[in-house]
Amino acid sequence: MYILTMLTLVLGLPQKSFADPCGMVPPIAIQDQDKDDAIARTGIQRTYVMYKDGIETMVLHPEFRGKIDDFGMLIPFPSPPELRKVDDNIFANIEAAIAPPSVHLNHYKSLKPEVPPRAPQLKTRSASTKISGRLGAHDVRVREEAIGMYQVAVIEAGSAEALKKWMGDNQYRFPNGMESVAQEYVDERWCFVAIKTNIGQKPSITAQAGMRDVDTTLSEGASFDGYVQAMGFRFTSQSPVIPMRLSVFNGRDPQNVIYLLSDTPMQGDKLDEVFVDTYLSGTELYKNLTEPLEVVFKTDQVAKRTPEQQRQIDEKRNPDPYVKQARTLIGSDLLAIRNQALSLDIESKETALLAISESLMLRGTDINKLHTQSLATEQDRLSKRALSDVKDMTLTVFAGVLPNELIQNENLRFRSSTFIEKKSTRTDPLKPRNIVGTAYATRAFSFQGSPHSHTQLSYTPPKKRGFRIQYENFLVKNMDPQAARRAMQRYRNHFKYCYERALKDTPNVSGKIYLRMTADTDGKVREVVMSKSTVQNRSLETCILRRAKRFRFQRQSPQNNAIVQFELKLAP
Repeated sequence: MYILTMLTLVLGLPQKSFADPCGMVPPIAIQDQDKDDAIARTGIQRTYVMYKDGIETMVLHPEFRGKIDDFGMLIPFPSPPELRKVDDNIFANIEAAIAPPSVHLNHYKSLKPEVPPRAPQLKTRSASTKISGRLGAHDVRVREEAIGMYQVAVIEAGSAEALKKWMGDNQYRFPNGMESVAQEYVDERWCFVAIKTNIGQKPSITAQAGMRDVDTTLSEGASFDGYVQAMGFRFTSQSPVIPMRLSVFNGRDPQNVIYLLSDTPMQGDKLDEVFVDTYLSGTELYKNLTEPLEVVFKTDQVAKRTPEQQRQIDEKRNPDPYVKQARTLIGSDLLAIRNQALSLDIESKETALLAISESLMLRGTDINKLHTQSLATEQDRLSKRALSDVKDMTLTVFAGVLPNELIQNENLRFRSSTFIEKKSTRTDPLKPRNIVGTAYATRAFSFQGSPHSHTQLSYTPPKKRGFRIQYENFLVKNMDPQAARRAMQRYRNHFKYCYERALKDTPNVSGKIYLRMTADTDGKVREVVMSKSTVQNRSLETCILRRAKRFRFQRQSPQNNAIVQFELKLAP
């Protein structure tokens, strides 16, 4: 039961159900979808679901294009989920676990074969427990985490108004016109997961000598295109259900691929059997996740390989580059189910590392690699502990353009079915290509073919509009004035962000804001006071105050707090 919204659209209220887990929704579209700058989900919609013994895991890796300012998600759940970051290549790994590539070898005895075979060229394209304790109408209970590029809040609210107010106060997007739908979930004592982006331009976040903070502000109107961070949710549920009201955000004929791993083969309720692409037994899936890749000699004119050639072949047969992330995901889910827990210790440790990195303003590819390296061995060992449980399960893959009349009005529900041998007929850009190796006589093999990699998120800055932000009548106490000025210059983009937002709504807003900031001996801003303002724009003033509270100056004398006082002049 997704909460979906556009300015002109409010979907029907969901039927009452306490057992239905909800999944990821597209970003909340603030603008008209027909406009070029509206945010939109693109590409194939992929969903991984494992359901067993009352615990469900859902993983998504959505692809979007649109304005960063308009990006946001609000997802209702029947119980507070545990969150985790998932490898961005997870769906390519799952495809490889369904149909692993083979190692095709051509070994010639001479240096000039008559017709040397070529590697196939395939066209590719970018690709818990229940809520406890009823809250008062104005109360919220919040757990906030940093998960990769997301800032995520798990929110229990006493009312939709309380939910909306908290989200607005903390820069999360609440879908316009959806208060009554949100209240329906509140009445059923569901919780919500709110998500916003937490990314910055490389020059502002790359570590430099003497740097004590980063600036993740992106200019108003900046856009992005590509895949955002893959994310997983694990929560309790009585049966597997996937909300599918997505077509209004994806144009006509949205393509869906759903990977459902459960105790029995599955069939979609109110969904024709033609949408079942394939069934894969758990025994076959286990084999694909753990055993070396198959070797096929297309041409074999030499009786024996040299030791180096055999080493090359053995190395290429290693399934880890293709399926390790899928094996870790499935094994971790099965271990959590075996323990009847929503989170494993190793997952909590990764969350703690992400929180530490976030507190130190350390983000990006390099820090992610360090986290992965520090946890990889233990994750792999633990995931293998319960992986054999998958032998008693079945993977059902659904694919196709789901009926609009179904996905716009109902959740996709499932029932047990009968296992039949059914090979996939899909043409999918994520399906792995076979590895092709060629060698002549005793020379080393040369190989073609490698695992798929996800499309990186690309950032497009907005068209700039001229305006001025100046500091005047700068006064500093108990701090080096030059150090204070450097810090204020570094944080200038925070004020720029607020002013750009205000100019969008009120093109001629201008004036001065008089601020007094108090920083403790560690340099952290403890208080910001606005003594006077001439801008006559309450939202701009509020944004300035909130941003200023994030500032951090250099460490001061242990005896006295520092005072930084100035006039902020804003002019279009």
